[in-house]
Amino acid sequence: MQKKTRFNITYFLVAFLLLLLLENYFLARNVATIGYGDFKVLLTEGLVQDLEVSTDTIDGKLKDKAHDRLVALWDEKDEKKIQRLKEITVFRTVGSS
Repeated sequence: MQKKTRFNITYFLVAFLLLLLLENYFLARNVATIGYGDFKVLLTEGLVQDLEVSTDTIDGKLKDKAHDRLVALWDEKDEKKIQRLKEITVFRTVGSS
């Protein structure tokens, strides 16, 4: 007599939640919060793309040269912070009221 394997929904839900947590962890690491004034400078210079405007926030992607511009705007000298900044691809800013 063969033993049948049953599908247990609990295992699926646990695996799905773990996958969501891992995805959130890795994607959230590369989101920078920038000031609205810095956002306006980047926008004027054409260094942002794929903007998504909501009632409270503005989300978007940084173009390649935007990292160097942010380093200059923030007058950043710490090499570790500069390297982390260059890894950021997505930004968020609070919209002007």
